[in-house]
Amino acid sequence: METTILKVIFSGFVFLYFYLYYEEIYEFAHLQAYGSNAWLDISQFSNCPKCPDMKNKPNCYSNPSDSSLCGKCFEICFPSKTPSQKEEELAKKRNELAFALAASYNEVNKLLVLVASIHKYFPTTKLLIFDKDNSTLLQNQLISIRNVEVIRFKLPVEIPARRKMRFLTPFYLEESLKRNSKIAWLSVDTEFQNDKYIGFSNNLRKHPVIYTSRDKTRKITSSGYRQYFPTTTVSSNFPLSAILKNDRTLEAIIKWIQKCALTPACWRCRNSKSEAEDCTWTILRLLATSENIFRQLEDSTNTIEKQAWSPPECDIYCTMYLLVVTFTIVVAVGALALLLLKRATKKNHKN
Repeated sequence: METTILKVIFSGFVFLYFYLYYEEIYEFAHLQAYGSNAWLDISQFSNCPKCPDMKNKPNCYSNPSDSSLCGKCFEICFPSKTPSQKEEELAKKRNELAFALAASYNEVNKLLVLVASIHKYFPTTKLLIFDKDNSTLLQNQLISIRNVEVIRFKLPVEIPARRKMRFLTPFYLEESLKRNSKIAWLSVDTEFQNDKYIGFSNNLRKHPVIYTSRDKTRKITSSGYRQYFPTTTVSSNFPLSAILKNDRTLEAIIKWIQKCALTPACWRCRNSKSEAEDCTWTILRLLATSENIFRQLEDSTNTIEKQAWSPPECDIYCTMYLLVVTFTIVVAVGALALLLLKRATKKNHKN
């Protein structure tokens, strides 16, 4: 009897394990079967379909080395830009580097630390902040800070009201490149330690995007985008990278990532803790490497580091406020106690 119960419990644990980690087990099995540097199960892909509203424009990403090999189709097609639209965007673009990031009002303290470090080491460089909440709170908080622009961004396409997108980075990135010729994308929890940022070096002047991160431990263990991008490149974590060569290829790559972002099955990345992650930079590296416009760089000067931020200590005004509140409470409690004592004494005298 006891053996049967143990078998049932063990079987339950095995079932629960497979239920929770099905995707990771499935991916591992395919990696063992097809190899770590090959596209998984390519037999299902063929004949890239076309967008119904665009001539000769595929709506499925094809393998750069084999155009007949395509991934799954995306849900949306983007209309191509007219020459006048491209000229108008080019006229608005500044030919200089700008920092950019996405943040919410709850991260304003970290933002202020980052802004202070930018003002200290790069006083003339602009910072573009995309408000993830798309409200006026963050804009009102930072309105008087020089070289800081808070952008309330609206998606260029309509999505179902019931669906809420958590990561709009590919759309933010495209908007940033409309404003400046070169963008250094930052994380909100970082700060500059010196003025030797690699983005200002002479050999990177013409590279449109530089992504900077100091978190080497984050790793995407579950992803939906693999079946949409049939490439033979395996992505890994990287602390600092630059997208090289021409803007036209980068523009096309960003459009593919936007299509992925608007397709729920593709825009699904999770880490080892089953937490949702931003797929943008993993896919960007994947496609840029396939198109030979990617180069990995190291921050050898340790220009950017994680913030050693902590809540501000209580200053003199804070201390005075606490003393006044404490004194008021003590006086109020004492007065109430005296009043109750006085009433109790009167009752005793009457009796």
